[in-house]
Amino acid sequence: MSIFIKGNVHGDVIEAGGVKNVTNNYHGEKLAENAEQTGVNEESAEADEQLTFLVHPSISEAEGRKVHREIKRLVSSQGIQEICSYLSELRDKGRILLPQEAKRAYNELVRLGMPNGEGYSEKTFMKYYKK
Repeated sequence: MSIFIKGNVHGDVIEAGGVKNVTNNYHGEKLAENAEQTGVNEESAEADEQLTFLVHPSISEAEGRKVHREIKRLVSSQGIQEICSYLSELRDKGRILLPQEAKRAYNELVRLGMPNGEGYSEKTFMKYYKK
């Protein structure tokens, strides 16, 4: 017969013959394991994700990933005018190449997370693209 006494980190198992200490870090181990898996999943997902074709080919892989993350963050939180002006800035700095065809750029930005609903239509995008 054994009784389990819960504790924060350690638990005791009481047996008929005496007390036997048993570590009970189940939750701590699970949290650490989940954190490791999440970190690994985020890193591998980021590494597996294809860089946007907008990234300039002359910059390094690390810089390309940084630009890719900047663009993803930008398209998920800003409006069309801000997106287009920032893309123009990045183009002027030599960090990205913008395609001549606005439709290709629009489709790529939608793939990266830009909404395509009201206020984010292709027509609105073409109005501000490369200005």
